[in-house]
Amino acid sequence: MKFNEDARVKLPSVLHLHRLGYQYLSVKNTVYNPETFTLS
Repeated sequence: MKFNEDARVKLPSVLHLHRLGYQYLSVKNTVYNPETFTLS
């Protein structure tokens, strides 16, 4: 059986964090700042 990281790790983690009150932000419309190592 092939291990699917998205189904086994990523999605459950995102769902758990969402239930804890975190908000999911897509990286499609973000800008990386190499000076502060942040996305905005």
